[in-house]
Amino acid sequence: MTRDTNRATPGNGTLALRERKRIVDSVNITLLVAVSVAVAVPWFLRVLPIDLALVARLTLAYVLFYAAVARLADHLGGRKTLNIVAGLLQGTTIGFLGVLWLLAGGLGVPMLLLAFLVPVLVSGAILGRADAYAAATGSIAFVVLAALAESRELRWYLFQLGLPVEWVARWLPSLSSGPKPFPGVVGQPAYEFVVLETFAVLQLSAALLAHRLAQVLPALYRHLAAAQDVPELFATALRAAPAPTVLVAPDSGRIVLASQTFFERMLLRAEDLAERDVFQLIRFADPAAVRALFHSEGGEIAFCPYQVGRESRVAALRVHTFSHRKARYAYVSLEDRTDLSYLEAAIQDLDEPLLVLGADNRLRYANHAAAGIFGELYFGMEAPGPLLDLVGSRDPTNGDADPRHAPRLVIQDAMYVMSMVVSAPAARNDALRIVRLYPEPPANGHR
Repeated sequence: MTRDTNRATPGNGTLALRERKRIVDSVNITLLVAVSVAVAVPWFLRVLPIDLALVARLTLAYVLFYAAVARLADHLGGRKTLNIVAGLLQGTTIGFLGVLWLLAGGLGVPMLLLAFLVPVLVSGAILGRADAYAAATGSIAFVVLAALAESRELRWYLFQLGLPVEWVARWLPSLSSGPKPFPGVVGQPAYEFVVLETFAVLQLSAALLAHRLAQVLPALYRHLAAAQDVPELFATALRAAPAPTVLVAPDSGRIVLASQTFFERMLLRAEDLAERDVFQLIRFADPAAVRALFHSEGGEIAFCPYQVGRESRVAALRVHTFSHRKARYAYVSLEDRTDLSYLEAAIQDLDEPLLVLGADNRLRYANHAAAGIFGELYFGMEAPGPLLDLVGSRDPTNGDADPRHAPRLVIQDAMYVMSMVVSAPAARNDALRIVRLYPEPPANGHR
Protein backbone atom coordinates (compact mmCIF):
# COMPACT_ATOMS: atom_id res chain seq x y z
CA MET A 1 0.00 0.00 0.00
CA THR A 2 2.83 2.41 0.84
CA ARG A 3 4.65 1.73 -2.40
CA ASP A 4 1.54 2.35 -4.46
CA THR A 5 0.93 5.62 -2.66
CA ASN A 6 4.49 6.77 -3.20
CA ARG A 7 4.28 5.97 -6.89
CA ALA A 8 1.01 7.81 -7.22
CA THR A 9 2.27 11.00 -5.69
CA PRO A 10 4.64 12.06 -8.49
CA GLY A 11 1.94 11.27 -11.03
CA ASN A 12 -0.52 13.49 -9.25
CA GLY A 13 2.10 16.28 -9.07
CA THR A 14 2.85 15.93 -12.80
CA LEU A 15 -0.83 16.13 -13.66
CA ALA A 16 -1.30 19.28 -11.57
CA LEU A 17 1.81 20.88 -13.09
CA ARG A 18 0.60 20.03 -16.59
CA GLU A 19 -2.76 21.69 -15.93
CA ARG A 20 -1.10 24.81 -14.52
CA LYS A 21 1.24 24.98 -17.50
CA ARG A 22 -1.70 24.77 -19.90
CA ILE A 23 -3.33 27.74 -18.19
CA VAL A 24 -0.11 29.74 -18.56
CA ASP A 25 0.15 28.69 -22.22
CA SER A 26 -3.35 29.88 -23.03
CA VAL A 27 -2.75 33.20 -21.25
CA ASN A 28 0.54 33.79 -23.09
CA ILE A 29 -0.91 33.08 -26.52
CA THR A 30 -3.91 35.29 -25.79
CA LEU A 31 -1.55 38.04 -24.63
CA LEU A 32 0.50 37.90 -27.84
CA VAL A 33 -2.63 38.11 -29.97
CA ALA A 34 -3.92 41.01 -27.87
CA VAL A 35 -0.65 42.94 -28.22
CA SER A 36 -0.68 42.37 -31.98
CA VAL A 37 -4.23 43.71 -32.18
CA ALA A 38 -3.28 46.68 -29.99
CA VAL A 39 -0.50 47.52 -32.46
CA ALA A 40 -2.59 46.82 -35.57
CA VAL A 41 -5.49 49.12 -34.67
CA PRO A 42 -3.46 52.39 -34.61
CA TRP A 43 -1.59 51.19 -37.73
CA PHE A 44 -4.92 50.69 -39.51
CA LEU A 45 -5.97 54.18 -38.44
CA ARG A 46 -2.62 55.45 -39.79
CA VAL A 47 -1.58 56.69 -36.38
CA LEU A 48 1.32 54.27 -35.82
CA PRO A 49 3.64 54.04 -38.88
CA ILE A 50 5.28 50.63 -38.39
CA ASP A 51 5.96 47.53 -40.49
CA LEU A 52 2.82 45.63 -39.51
CA ALA A 53 3.52 42.81 -41.98
CA LEU A 54 6.75 42.01 -40.14
CA VAL A 55 4.96 42.14 -36.79
CA ALA A 56 2.22 39.80 -38.05
CA ARG A 57 4.66 37.27 -39.56
CA LEU A 58 6.81 37.17 -36.44
CA THR A 59 3.78 36.83 -34.15
CA LEU A 60 2.30 34.00 -36.22
CA ALA A 61 5.62 32.17 -36.35
CA TYR A 62 6.20 32.49 -32.61
CA VAL A 63 2.65 31.43 -31.71
CA LEU A 64 3.00 28.30 -33.90
CA PHE A 65 6.39 27.57 -32.34
CA TYR A 66 5.00 28.09 -28.83
CA ALA A 67 1.98 25.85 -29.44
CA ALA A 68 4.10 23.06 -30.92
CA VAL A 69 6.64 23.03 -28.08
CA ALA A 70 3.93 23.26 -25.42
CA ARG A 71 1.94 20.40 -26.94
CA LEU A 72 5.03 18.23 -27.31
CA ALA A 73 5.99 18.84 -23.67
CA ASP A 74 2.47 17.95 -22.50
CA HIS A 75 2.58 14.56 -24.24
CA LEU A 76 6.18 13.53 -23.67
CA GLY A 77 7.45 15.40 -20.65
CA GLY A 78 7.67 14.33 -17.05
CA ARG A 79 7.63 16.67 -14.11
CA LYS A 80 11.21 17.88 -14.59
CA THR A 81 10.74 18.39 -18.33
CA LEU A 82 7.51 20.31 -17.77
CA ASN A 83 9.23 22.63 -15.31
CA ILE A 84 12.08 23.33 -17.73
CA VAL A 85 9.78 23.84 -20.74
CA ALA A 86 7.42 26.09 -18.77
CA GLY A 87 10.33 28.29 -17.69
CA LEU A 88 11.80 28.46 -21.20
CA LEU A 89 8.47 29.29 -22.82
CA GLN A 90 7.81 31.98 -20.25
CA GLY A 91 11.26 33.45 -20.88
CA THR A 92 10.88 33.40 -24.67
CA THR A 93 7.43 34.99 -24.35
CA ILE A 94 8.91 37.89 -22.40
CA GLY A 95 11.68 38.20 -24.99
CA PHE A 96 9.20 38.19 -27.86
CA LEU A 97 7.09 40.83 -26.11
CA GLY A 98 10.25 42.92 -25.98
CA VAL A 99 10.75 42.43 -29.72
CA LEU A 100 7.16 43.52 -30.40
CA TRP A 101 7.67 46.53 -28.16
CA LEU A 102 10.78 47.56 -30.12
CA LEU A 103 9.07 47.02 -33.48
CA ALA A 104 6.15 49.17 -32.31
CA GLY A 105 8.42 52.06 -31.38
CA GLY A 106 10.14 51.16 -28.10
CA LEU A 107 10.34 54.09 -25.73
CA GLY A 108 8.03 55.99 -28.06
CA VAL A 109 5.09 53.81 -26.91
CA PRO A 110 5.68 53.32 -23.16
CA MET A 111 2.10 52.17 -22.55
CA LEU A 112 2.91 48.91 -24.33
CA LEU A 113 5.15 48.03 -21.39
CA LEU A 114 1.98 47.20 -19.43
CA ALA A 115 1.85 43.91 -21.36
CA PHE A 116 4.90 42.71 -19.40
CA LEU A 117 2.81 42.67 -16.21
CA VAL A 118 0.73 39.73 -17.44
CA PRO A 119 3.52 37.07 -17.49
CA VAL A 120 4.63 38.18 -14.02
CA LEU A 121 1.13 37.99 -12.55
CA VAL A 122 0.41 34.63 -14.18
CA SER A 123 3.74 33.16 -13.04
CA GLY A 124 3.18 34.24 -9.45
CA ALA A 125 -0.44 33.14 -9.27
CA ILE A 126 -0.04 29.76 -11.01
CA LEU A 127 3.59 28.63 -11.16
CA GLY A 128 5.21 29.98 -8.01
CA ARG A 129 7.05 32.82 -6.33
CA ALA A 130 10.43 32.03 -7.94
CA ASP A 131 8.88 32.04 -11.42
CA ALA A 132 7.22 35.40 -10.74
CA TYR A 133 10.45 37.07 -9.66
CA ALA A 134 12.32 35.44 -12.56
CA ALA A 135 9.74 36.83 -14.99
CA ALA A 136 9.91 40.28 -13.39
CA THR A 137 13.72 40.34 -13.37
CA GLY A 138 13.94 39.06 -16.94
CA SER A 139 11.48 41.62 -18.27
CA ILE A 140 13.23 44.48 -16.44
CA ALA A 141 16.63 43.41 -17.77
CA PHE A 142 15.37 43.06 -21.35
CA VAL A 143 13.55 46.40 -21.39
CA VAL A 144 16.42 48.30 -19.76
CA LEU A 145 18.99 46.84 -22.17
CA ALA A 146 16.73 47.55 -25.15
CA ALA A 147 16.21 51.13 -23.95
CA LEU A 148 19.98 51.63 -23.53
CA ALA A 149 20.55 50.31 -27.04
CA GLU A 150 17.84 52.59 -28.41
CA SER A 151 18.63 55.87 -26.64
CA ARG A 152 22.10 57.40 -26.52
CA GLU A 153 20.72 60.24 -24.41
CA LEU A 154 19.56 57.74 -21.79
CA ARG A 155 23.02 56.15 -21.64
CA TRP A 156 24.59 59.56 -21.11
CA TYR A 157 21.99 60.47 -18.45
CA LEU A 158 22.56 57.28 -16.49
CA PHE A 159 26.32 57.78 -16.72
CA GLN A 160 25.89 61.27 -15.27
CA LEU A 161 23.91 59.75 -12.38
CA GLY A 162 26.91 57.56 -11.60
CA LEU A 163 25.39 54.28 -12.77
CA PRO A 164 27.86 51.81 -14.37
CA VAL A 165 26.32 51.62 -17.84
CA GLU A 166 29.43 52.31 -19.90
CA TRP A 167 30.68 48.74 -19.94
CA VAL A 168 27.19 47.44 -20.74
CA ALA A 169 26.72 49.89 -23.62
CA ARG A 170 29.89 48.60 -25.33
CA TRP A 171 28.29 45.22 -25.93
CA LEU A 172 24.87 46.50 -27.02
CA PRO A 173 23.92 46.92 -30.68
CA SER A 174 22.70 50.34 -31.71
CA LEU A 175 18.95 50.50 -32.18
CA SER A 176 18.76 54.25 -32.61
CA SER A 177 17.76 53.77 -36.25
CA GLY A 178 14.65 51.83 -35.24
CA PRO A 179 11.09 52.98 -35.93
CA LYS A 180 10.13 56.41 -34.59
CA PRO A 181 6.32 56.46 -34.59
CA PHE A 182 6.11 59.97 -33.19
CA PRO A 183 9.07 61.92 -34.58
CA GLY A 184 7.65 65.22 -33.39
CA VAL A 185 7.76 64.06 -29.80
CA VAL A 186 11.30 63.90 -28.48
CA GLY A 187 11.66 62.00 -25.21
CA GLN A 188 13.96 63.59 -22.67
CA PRO A 189 16.42 61.20 -20.96
CA ALA A 190 14.97 62.06 -17.56
CA TYR A 191 11.53 61.09 -18.84
CA GLU A 192 12.90 57.81 -20.21
CA PHE A 193 14.58 57.11 -16.86
CA VAL A 194 11.30 57.66 -15.01
CA VAL A 195 9.54 55.31 -17.44
CA LEU A 196 12.08 52.55 -16.80
CA GLU A 197 12.13 53.13 -13.04
CA THR A 198 8.33 52.99 -12.84
CA PHE A 199 8.30 49.88 -15.00
CA ALA A 200 10.82 48.12 -12.75
CA VAL A 201 8.93 48.98 -9.55
CA LEU A 202 5.63 47.83 -11.05
CA GLN A 203 7.13 44.54 -12.22
CA LEU A 204 8.60 43.69 -8.81
CA SER A 205 5.40 44.78 -7.07
CA ALA A 206 3.37 42.58 -9.41
CA ALA A 207 5.57 39.59 -8.55
CA LEU A 208 5.08 40.18 -4.84
CA LEU A 209 1.35 40.78 -5.20
CA ALA A 210 0.76 37.76 -7.42
CA HIS A 211 2.45 35.42 -4.96
CA ARG A 212 0.55 36.90 -2.05
CA LEU A 213 -2.77 36.56 -3.88
CA ALA A 214 -1.92 32.96 -4.73
CA GLN A 215 -1.61 32.29 -0.98
CA VAL A 216 -4.64 34.27 0.20
CA LEU A 217 -7.25 33.63 -2.49
CA PRO A 218 -7.55 29.82 -2.05
CA ALA A 219 -8.21 30.29 1.68
CA LEU A 220 -10.71 33.04 0.88
CA TYR A 221 -12.50 30.82 -1.63
CA ARG A 222 -12.68 28.02 0.94
CA HIS A 223 -14.24 30.38 3.49
CA LEU A 224 -16.74 31.65 0.92
CA ALA A 225 -17.64 28.11 -0.08
CA ALA A 226 -18.07 27.17 3.57
CA ALA A 227 -20.28 30.22 4.11
CA GLN A 228 -22.43 29.21 1.14
CA ASP A 229 -22.68 25.68 2.56
CA VAL A 230 -23.80 26.86 6.01
CA PRO A 231 -27.56 26.34 5.35
CA GLU A 232 -26.92 22.81 4.12
CA LEU A 233 -24.51 22.18 6.99
CA PHE A 234 -27.12 23.38 9.50
CA ALA A 235 -29.79 21.14 7.95
CA THR A 236 -27.46 18.13 8.05
CA ALA A 237 -26.54 18.80 11.68
CA LEU A 238 -30.20 19.14 12.69
CA ARG A 239 -31.18 15.90 10.94
CA ALA A 240 -28.38 14.10 12.81
CA ALA A 241 -29.32 15.50 16.24
CA PRO A 242 -29.36 12.69 18.86
CA ALA A 243 -32.50 14.06 20.57
CA PRO A 244 -35.78 14.62 18.70
CA THR A 245 -35.37 18.10 17.21
CA VAL A 246 -37.53 20.20 14.89
CA LEU A 247 -37.43 23.63 13.28
CA VAL A 248 -40.87 25.20 13.61
CA ALA A 249 -42.52 28.28 12.10
CA PRO A 250 -44.08 29.77 15.27
CA ASP A 251 -47.04 31.49 13.59
CA SER A 252 -48.35 28.42 11.79
CA GLY A 253 -46.81 25.70 13.92
CA ARG A 254 -45.61 23.97 10.74
CA ILE A 255 -42.44 21.90 10.99
CA VAL A 256 -39.85 23.13 8.50
CA LEU A 257 -37.16 20.57 9.27
CA ALA A 258 -36.94 17.55 11.56
CA SER A 259 -34.23 15.23 12.80
CA GLN A 260 -34.22 11.53 12.05
CA THR A 261 -34.66 10.80 15.75
CA PHE A 262 -37.84 12.88 15.74
CA PHE A 263 -39.42 10.59 13.15
CA GLU A 264 -38.22 7.48 14.99
CA ARG A 265 -39.28 8.50 18.52
CA MET A 266 -42.57 10.10 17.49
CA LEU A 267 -43.51 7.21 15.17
CA LEU A 268 -43.99 9.52 12.19
CA ARG A 269 -43.31 9.57 8.47
CA ALA A 270 -41.99 12.47 6.39
CA GLU A 271 -45.36 13.03 4.72
CA ASP A 272 -46.98 13.55 8.13
CA LEU A 273 -45.19 16.90 8.44
CA ALA A 274 -47.04 18.29 5.43
CA GLU A 275 -50.46 17.31 6.77
CA ARG A 276 -50.33 18.40 10.43
CA ASP A 277 -48.60 21.02 12.55
CA VAL A 278 -46.44 20.34 15.59
CA PHE A 279 -49.37 20.60 18.03
CA GLN A 280 -51.32 18.00 16.07
CA LEU A 281 -48.35 15.66 15.84
CA ILE A 282 -47.42 16.07 19.53
CA ARG A 283 -50.28 16.53 21.96
CA PHE A 284 -48.76 18.66 24.71
CA ALA A 285 -50.50 18.67 28.09
CA ASP A 286 -50.09 22.47 28.17
CA PRO A 287 -49.91 23.70 24.55
CA ALA A 288 -50.40 27.32 25.64
CA ALA A 289 -47.10 27.25 27.57
CA VAL A 290 -45.32 25.81 24.53
CA ARG A 291 -46.84 28.45 22.22
CA ALA A 292 -45.69 31.14 24.63
CA LEU A 293 -42.10 29.89 24.29
CA PHE A 294 -42.44 29.90 20.48
CA HIS A 295 -43.46 33.57 20.49
CA SER A 296 -40.87 34.70 23.05
CA GLU A 297 -37.09 34.54 23.07
CA GLY A 298 -37.31 30.85 23.95
CA GLY A 299 -36.79 28.98 27.17
CA GLU A 300 -37.16 25.58 28.78
CA ILE A 301 -39.85 23.45 30.40
CA ALA A 302 -37.97 20.96 32.56
CA PHE A 303 -40.82 18.42 32.66
CA CYS A 304 -43.20 18.83 29.74
CA PRO A 305 -45.87 16.09 29.52
CA TYR A 306 -47.13 15.11 26.06
CA GLN A 307 -48.73 12.21 24.25
CA VAL A 308 -47.66 10.27 21.17
CA GLY A 309 -50.56 8.11 20.10
CA ARG A 310 -51.83 6.56 23.34
CA GLU A 311 -48.47 6.73 25.08
CA SER A 312 -47.84 9.40 27.69
CA ARG A 313 -44.33 10.78 27.86
CA VAL A 314 -42.40 13.55 29.60
CA ALA A 315 -39.53 15.49 28.07
CA ALA A 316 -37.31 18.46 28.78
CA LEU A 317 -38.57 20.90 26.14
CA ARG A 318 -35.99 23.48 25.03
CA VAL A 319 -36.88 26.28 22.61
CA HIS A 320 -34.52 28.74 20.92
CA THR A 321 -36.05 31.35 18.62
CA PHE A 322 -34.25 33.27 15.87
CA SER A 323 -34.92 35.24 12.70
CA HIS A 324 -33.71 34.46 9.18
CA ARG A 325 -34.56 36.67 6.20
CA LYS A 326 -37.25 38.47 8.18
CA ALA A 327 -38.95 35.18 9.13
CA ARG A 328 -39.02 33.80 12.70
CA TYR A 329 -38.25 30.20 13.56
CA ALA A 330 -38.19 28.14 16.73
CA TYR A 331 -35.52 25.50 17.26
CA VAL A 332 -37.21 22.88 19.46
CA SER A 333 -35.61 19.85 21.10
CA LEU A 334 -37.19 17.23 23.35
CA GLU A 335 -34.98 15.26 25.73
CA ASP A 336 -36.86 12.31 27.19
CA ARG A 337 -37.32 12.52 30.95
CA THR A 338 -40.19 10.11 31.43
CA ASP A 339 -38.29 8.00 34.00
CA LEU A 340 -37.05 11.09 35.80
CA SER A 341 -40.54 12.54 35.90
CA TYR A 342 -41.82 9.55 37.87
CA LEU A 343 -38.91 9.86 40.28
CA GLU A 344 -39.50 13.61 40.57
CA ALA A 345 -43.19 13.11 41.25
CA ALA A 346 -42.50 10.48 43.89
CA ILE A 347 -39.95 12.61 45.73
CA GLN A 348 -42.00 15.78 45.54
CA ASP A 349 -45.04 13.98 46.94
CA LEU A 350 -43.17 12.94 50.08
CA ASP A 351 -44.52 14.54 53.26
CA GLU A 352 -41.06 14.56 54.81
CA PRO A 353 -38.48 17.17 53.75
CA LEU A 354 -35.72 15.69 51.58
CA LEU A 355 -32.55 17.50 50.53
CA VAL A 356 -29.50 16.43 48.51
CA LEU A 357 -26.23 18.16 49.47
CA GLY A 358 -22.83 18.00 47.82
CA ALA A 359 -19.53 17.40 49.57
CA ASP A 360 -19.23 21.19 49.85
CA ASN A 361 -22.53 21.25 51.81
CA ARG A 362 -24.24 23.15 49.01
CA LEU A 363 -27.72 22.29 47.83
CA ARG A 364 -28.15 20.03 44.81
CA TYR A 365 -31.86 19.23 45.16
CA ALA A 366 -34.82 19.76 47.52
CA ASN A 367 -38.46 18.75 47.46
CA HIS A 368 -41.51 20.92 48.17
CA ALA A 369 -41.72 19.80 51.80
CA ALA A 370 -38.16 21.04 52.41
CA ALA A 371 -39.01 24.41 50.90
CA GLY A 372 -42.05 24.53 53.15
CA ILE A 373 -39.98 24.52 56.35
CA PHE A 374 -36.76 26.24 55.23
CA GLY A 375 -38.22 28.83 52.86
CA GLU A 376 -36.82 29.54 49.39
CA LEU A 377 -34.27 26.95 48.27
CA TYR A 378 -32.25 26.98 45.05
CA PHE A 379 -29.45 25.00 43.47
CA GLY A 380 -25.95 25.85 44.71
CA MET A 381 -26.97 27.67 47.86
CA GLU A 382 -25.37 26.74 51.16
CA ALA A 383 -27.34 24.29 53.29
CA PRO A 384 -29.78 26.01 55.70
CA GLY A 385 -28.08 27.01 58.96
CA PRO A 386 -29.67 24.51 61.41
CA LEU A 387 -29.03 21.68 58.97
CA LEU A 388 -25.48 22.77 58.12
CA ASP A 389 -24.28 22.38 61.73
CA LEU A 390 -25.63 18.84 62.02
CA VAL A 391 -24.44 17.67 58.58
CA GLY A 392 -20.95 19.00 59.20
CA SER A 393 -20.66 17.06 62.46
CA ARG A 394 -21.87 13.73 61.07
CA ASP A 395 -19.64 10.96 59.77
CA PRO A 396 -20.30 11.02 56.03
CA THR A 397 -19.34 7.36 55.60
CA ASN A 398 -22.23 5.87 57.57
CA GLY A 399 -25.96 6.40 57.79
CA ASP A 400 -27.91 6.52 61.02
CA ALA A 401 -28.62 2.86 61.66
CA ASP A 402 -30.21 3.45 65.06
CA PRO A 403 -32.92 6.18 65.03
CA ARG A 404 -32.54 6.60 68.80
CA HIS A 405 -29.08 8.10 68.24
CA ALA A 406 -30.05 10.14 65.19
CA PRO A 407 -29.55 13.91 65.50
CA ARG A 408 -32.53 16.15 66.07
CA LEU A 409 -33.20 19.76 65.23
CA VAL A 410 -35.98 22.22 65.86
CA ILE A 411 -37.47 24.11 62.93
CA GLN A 412 -40.46 26.43 63.35
CA ASP A 413 -41.19 25.01 66.82
CA ALA A 414 -41.28 21.47 65.46
CA MET A 415 -38.80 18.71 66.28
CA TYR A 416 -37.33 16.70 63.39
CA VAL A 417 -35.15 13.60 63.30
CA MET A 418 -32.44 13.67 60.64
CA SER A 419 -31.46 10.64 58.56
CA MET A 420 -28.51 10.92 56.18
CA VAL A 421 -27.21 8.56 53.51
CA VAL A 422 -24.04 9.21 51.50
CA SER A 423 -23.81 8.27 47.83
CA ALA A 424 -20.40 8.47 46.17
CA PRO A 425 -20.60 7.30 42.52
CA ALA A 426 -17.30 6.18 41.04
CA ALA A 427 -17.74 8.49 38.06
CA ARG A 428 -18.16 11.60 40.24
CA ASN A 429 -15.83 13.37 42.60
CA ASP A 430 -18.77 14.98 44.40
CA ALA A 431 -20.13 12.76 47.20
CA LEU A 432 -23.87 13.37 47.58
CA ARG A 433 -25.52 13.49 51.02
CA ILE A 434 -29.18 12.57 50.96
CA VAL A 435 -30.78 14.14 54.03
CA ARG A 436 -34.31 13.29 55.10
CA LEU A 437 -36.13 14.88 58.05
CA TYR A 438 -38.83 13.03 59.96
CA PRO A 439 -41.17 14.73 62.43
CA GLU A 440 -40.32 13.66 66.00
CA PRO A 441 -42.76 10.85 66.92
CA PRO A 442 -44.75 11.11 70.13
CA ALA A 443 -43.19 9.79 73.32
CA ASN A 444 -42.98 5.98 73.33
CA GLY A 445 -44.31 6.11 69.75
CA HIS A 446 -42.91 4.23 66.80
CA ARG A 447 -42.67 5.14 63.16
